[in-house]
Amino acid sequence: MYNEALMLDELFARLEATLANIDAVTEVVLVDDGSSDSTWLDATNYSPNNFSTHCIALSRNFGKEAALTA
Repeated sequence: MYNEALMLDELFARLEATLANIDAVTEVVLVDDGSSDSTWLDATNYSPNNFSTHCIALSRNFGKEAALTA
């Protein structure tokens, strides 16, 4: 994610709706690619109902490929 604070509520709502129908233990990995807005704070404060999250913060914006590798 890079400066996605305004979209996180929508992302989390869609994840909740989709993963509620999956009968498996699910973890979502969120990678903050050096955001300068509240993306990191919002992501780490999110408490999902039906899955777990793991948040990773990169020290700066490395780009999509580095974020996927992380």
